[in-house]
Amino acid sequence: MKALLQILILCIFVLFISSCTQGNIFVNESIIDRFIREIDTISMEEPEQEVIFTITAAEGDEISLIEGFIDYDSIRFSEPFNEDGYWKTEKGDAGRYLVDVVMTANESKINRKVLVIVEKAEKEEEIINETEKIDEKEVDEIDESGDEAYIEDEITSDERVPPVINVAGLFYVFENETLIFPFEYWHPEGKDVKLEMWGMPEDAKLKNGYFHFTPGFDFVDKSWIARVAQAVGIKLPCWRVINMRAVAESNGMKAEENIRIVVFGRNRAPVAVEPKPIVVSELDVVEIKPEITDPDGDFVFYSVKSWPWDSWYQTKVSDAGKYTVKVFYTDGISSDYLYQELFINKTNLPPEVLNIRDLRVREGDLLRYELRIIDPNNDPVGLHITDSAGYPVRVRNNTILFKPDFNVSSIEENTIIPVLLTASDGKLKSTYEFSIEVINVNRAPVILNFSPEDRAVVEVLKPLRLSVNATDLDRDELTYTWRIPFMKKIETNSSYIDVVFTSIGRKKVSVDVCDYAECTRHEWLVAVYKRVAR
Repeated sequence: MKALLQILILCIFVLFISSCTQGNIFVNESIIDRFIREIDTISMEEPEQEVIFTITAAEGDEISLIEGFIDYDSIRFSEPFNEDGYWKTEKGDAGRYLVDVVMTANESKINRKVLVIVEKAEKEEEIINETEKIDEKEVDEIDESGDEAYIEDEITSDERVPPVINVAGLFYVFENETLIFPFEYWHPEGKDVKLEMWGMPEDAKLKNGYFHFTPGFDFVDKSWIARVAQAVGIKLPCWRVINMRAVAESNGMKAEENIRIVVFGRNRAPVAVEPKPIVVSELDVVEIKPEITDPDGDFVFYSVKSWPWDSWYQTKVSDAGKYTVKVFYTDGISSDYLYQELFINKTNLPPEVLNIRDLRVREGDLLRYELRIIDPNNDPVGLHITDSAGYPVRVRNNTILFKPDFNVSSIEENTIIPVLLTASDGKLKSTYEFSIEVINVNRAPVILNFSPEDRAVVEVLKPLRLSVNATDLDRDELTYTWRIPFMKKIETNSSYIDVVFTSIGRKKVSVDVCDYAECTRHEWLVAVYKRVAR
């Protein structure tokens, strides 16, 4: 999987290579190797270190490496250099030396390699000896003829010695790092040498035989492909190639050397502004949106790590308190944390009655309805009936109480009582409207008294008046149904009746006093007799 990822990224990298390079495109085995090593860093494997610069010297020269390194806590060089990065070469030291440089910075270990090439000094000695011979010949001929100009004319251009430039050809450096390498030029005969540098960066300089160059940040432009890849955690290297040409001219002759400096871009971490405390109240929306900038213009992502909700949250009651929110932010390579202080103040909210609804009760019954009440702030809540259309509706211990009298409703319709209930925590209140429907209840007629009160006795064929005194508590109209033996029932609005019995014996007579729905009965036992003559 890793190999497939590398191939895919390498193809994208080659397709868009021109978008993240400047100047002349320079790709060789070292750069491709470096690119593969950059991809390897995704798996956190330690990449093989390349040669960061090359120093060329001759036998007998003094070589110092310490000036080529900055920003370290400690540094150590491998042999033949001493702990100070110094080596006094001698005759017989000619050869190539790969020097290991181990640095520590910010508790991190950094490995670098420097290639040191020591050339034999014989060539220079031959040039010096040849120069001395020419000088002796000139002196002898000047002594013989006394005409120096004639001798100079005798020296052809093929015998002139060109100047010498001693510098390696390829160097690597990262943005904001200082590149220092030996750069020497001279004429073997000690003549003046005029040096011209083509393509030399403005900030670069030659000083005491060394080339100094510190490319600043933004020296290398980062392509959009590299930015998108970085956003998903893939680091694509971008670089800028500087092609320089050094031309040394002396005694009518020139020496040229081509120098290439590959400057690799360096990622700068995003910078977060110290956030101000966020102060909200319960039920407000909290949005954690830190102010983060990236010096390289890269995409920056952030996420909340120590907050039980997301960066956007609708607070609720009971969230009041102080919170320290840890926010992680990254540009895909460099990451850091910031801490956001959050204060959620308590919000007083009115109480709520959860189960308020319209109610029904029968006339004469007692209505009991228990209310469920909550207060978001857990404050004590008081309930009050502020209007009930004059009816005695009460609330006690969170329970609605009401016993309607009879005659509240009628046969034609039930009475609906509007009720206004108020719940208060002492500061805020909630008002609820509901109704109580009183269902009409019919009450049977009541017989107050009757006549005759005691046992009735009557002579045959003599009239007997039976009567009742009845009332209806609902004020309903009453009817009377009389039942007399051997007669049909008699319905009337009269509360009395006159009866004549034609036979003797015990007779049972009754009356039903009725309203529209119910009846109340009274019965008499009548003794009918016949008078006997004496």
